[in-house]
Amino acid sequence: MIHDPQDIFTADFGKPVVLHTDAGDVETLGIYDDAFFDSSIGEIVMDTTQKRLVCKMCDLGSLKREDEITAECQRFEVLQIQPDGTGFATILLTEVTND
Repeated sequence: MIHDPQDIFTADFGKPVVLHTDAGDVETLGIYDDAFFDSSIGEIVMDTTQKRLVCKMCDLGSLKREDEITAECQRFEVLQIQPDGTGFATILLTEVTND
């Protein structure tokens, strides 16, 4: 039984992700997206994507800018965390490259 209404979204659409924080790794569900919707033209624009992850705020713990996240078998660095006022946050990501 789902008690938290936010769990409906993550249970249906979420995929496992790992948040790598100073306090340790946190496993949770997140909704990964790398498409960009250009509201000025009303279309999805694939050549200007911004990778992002939507998670419940209460699952983020001590996650902060420059921490890393593993999602969709890829490793990302956190650029920005944007709480949306509904208990979710959009986390803007950049891919981590091994030099």
